[in-house]
Amino acid sequence: LTVILAGVLVGGGFVLTGCLQQMQTGLLYVCYGILAGFGIGIAYNVVISSVSAWFPDKKGLCSGALMMGFGASTLLLGNVIDALFRMEQVGWQKAYFILGIVLAAVLIVAALILKLPGADVTLPKPKAGRAASRENFEVRDYTTLEMVKRFTFWRAFICLVCLTAVGNCVISFARDMVLSVGAGAGLATTMVGVLAVCNGLGRILTGALFDAAGRRTTMLAANAVTILGKKNKYDVEASRCIRCGRCIDACPMHLMPVLMYKAMFTGDPEEMKSVNLMDCIECGCCAYTCPGSVPLVLAFRAAKQRIRDAAKK
Repeated sequence: LTVILAGVLVGGGFVLTGCLQQMQTGLLYVCYGILAGFGIGIAYNVVISSVSAWFPDKKGLCSGALMMGFGASTLLLGNVIDALFRMEQVGWQKAYFILGIVLAAVLIVAALILKLPGADVTLPKPKAGRAASRENFEVRDYTTLEMVKRFTFWRAFICLVCLTAVGNCVISFARDMVLSVGAGAGLATTMVGVLAVCNGLGRILTGALFDAAGRRTTMLAANAVTILGKKNKYDVEASRCIRCGRCIDACPMHLMPVLMYKAMFTGDPEEMKSVNLMDCIECGCCAYTCPGSVPLVLAFRAAKQRIRDAAKK
């Protein structure tokens, strides 16, 4: 029943998003952000908990495999939806409408298949290895109110929010990051696919490490990899700007993205401020219309950070 509810929320959220017209930002937040977001969150948690219950001895690997499928959707659905967006006879609105119906159907069918193991089902027992004995965590069930009163819950919550934010930033700006070092659009698209594959494989490897080494070791390893992967925040290189001026026409703030992009590479904070770079709202209209696929949003974000750092000195 819960997964059916998730299917209705996701399908309804996407279908309603496809019915929106221009300047309906509030409804976009409600339909896409709240309805579809709640539905995806519900389905995500119910599916993982239901399937993991069948594999008590391999919970980490099971969860990793499930999350790999979730991450691999970026590679599969992303290209399909992008193609639908670009088709004149379909467009983004019909694409959302189609996606909503398909997702609702998939979740409703999944609801008819998923079930928890019954009391009469014999399942393999978890192996109590050395890693598990070293962790010595308290094992008991808490009510929701008891849970939110514990400091350990909020510590874990903040940690997971930060890790998720890092992952979302990398995935969302993967193409822009590749373009920022002068790569072509084709290579950028390929690298996004490679990122999706590695994202999925990383989830399986992390799940297997969880089963073998325990929670603490796995989290330390994941955090260490994240920190080591940090990139120079100013590392945005010049790209193929052809001075066509399309970005100027697209800017809702009536700024001059061409001059802003040029000013950025002077390295002079005052020069960047003189072209009103700090007024950029990072909406992405300029980058979307750019025929040279210049990563303008990524460049302006780095430039604004450079200005802020200079102001602190």
